[in-house]
Amino acid sequence: MNKYLEPINHRINVYFERSVNGLIKFFAVCSEGNRHSSIIKVQTIASWIHYAPQIEIEIKEKLLEACIGMYGSHQIAKDNNVINSFNEAWNNAPIRRNETIESILSDSKYRGK
Repeated sequence: MNKYLEPINHRINVYFERSVNGLIKFFAVCSEGNRHSSIIKVQTIASWIHYAPQIEIEIKEKLLEACIGMYGSHQIAKDNNVINSFNEAWNNAPIRRNETIESILSDSKYRGK
């Protein structure tokens, strides 16, 4: 990897990490009646993954585990169609711009010149 890109990628990775951790915390305290309808929230992060495709698998696994965790066990989550709902939400997320990531990328353009 280009040494110039390392700090940029690090800042983007940190941004994703904070966003993912925030969503995991939300899932951890999600009430029983709102669990399933909250799965759609993974689309927000999935819609930005085009900025960092190299970390998609890791992020997707963390968020899926958090969604399963809302149900207490893998079997209960499976019985409630969590895995299918998660995959549908993730795979159907529209590609969106993210102002913070765009700002990081913009900053990097000026620093490199």
